[in-house]
Amino acid sequence: MVPVVLDEAFNTWWSFQSEALQNTLAACLEILEEDWPDVPWPLVVPVPQSRHAAMYALQPAFSGVRCAFAHEANAQRLVVLLADDSRNERQWAEVTITSADDLYDEWRTTQGLP
Repeated sequence: MVPVVLDEAFNTWWSFQSEALQNTLAACLEILEEDWPDVPWPLVVPVPQSRHAAMYALQPAFSGVRCAFAHEANAQRLVVLLADDSRNERQWAEVTITSADDLYDEWRTTQGLP
């Protein structure tokens, strides 16, 4: 079991989502927490566009949402940073992942991590 930490940006996005989507994501986050690193594709995929090798996407089936998260091996936790429901690959790569990278850098700084 690996603890999942939800970043403030993700929590803000979450608060505006429907109860049905929140329930779907909560179930997927539970799977992520209980089964990491053995969560199967396509629920979790690496994000090659990220500048962080440990950046992944959580992709609940039929939800139209992808959540960017980072695996912190040293701290043994997963940090969920942002979600995107645009279904636009260019926005995902250029906007969401860039923002997730920046948030992760900021988060690591506030945690006193290198």
